[in-house]
Amino acid sequence: MYRKYYNNLSITTDNYHNIKKRKYDQFSNLFNCKSFDYNIYDSSLYCLDNHVYFDCIIDDFNMNKLKHIVLQLRSNYSFHQTDSFIYLHINKNYNSNYGYLSALINNIDIFLPSKIPLISIVHSHISDIYIILSSLCKYSYVYKNVLITINKLQNNYWNNCNQCNSLNNVDLKSNIINIFNYITKNKIKNNKLHYYLDNGFVMNSKKAKKNYLFTGII
Repeated sequence: MYRKYYNNLSITTDNYHNIKKRKYDQFSNLFNCKSFDYNIYDSSLYCLDNHVYFDCIIDDFNMNKLKHIVLQLRSNYSFHQTDSFIYLHINKNYNSNYGYLSALINNIDIFLPSKIPLISIVHSHISDIYIILSSLCKYSYVYKNVLITINKLQNNYWNNCNQCNSLNNVDLKSNIINIFNYITKNKIKNNKLHYYLDNGFVMNSKKAKKNYLFTGII
């Protein structure tokens, strides 16, 4: 499955560096559907054709915008038969804490199986909740020089976030482990996940792929 998409990914992801970011009035004409809502775009979360660029913090506001973009692309965009995917480019790592875990969970439906699945492409170093965002996609790819960090849970300042006031540390840790079990299909042993969250861990792209966090390396 990895080889099937590798060549296409290695070409299309170059657009991330070659295409200058376009504001609403510059790229809105790429879509012919009048029902498409362009007001959901800004300079840090936007799309060009079926490529979505997520360069912002993960919170309810931005996840709702991402959901809106994905749903409208699936409904209105004319996909090619050989490229019926939505590519999610991740190039920033703003908030590494798990405080906004609920923002992902509340929008989990866009990551569920679909005729037009999501493919994530990680361009720069990521950690914690951004790892989950990437791995929730049907296929996930990472650039070879990227570092993936799982920070110590106690350093994630989860209790400073209003969305986590109802959770204690044990509940949060249990929820995170359950999510990692889901995205890796239980291929990472729980004792290893406990170690990562208790001590922190940095891995390169090869180690991350070996840990089933990514489909392949670009």
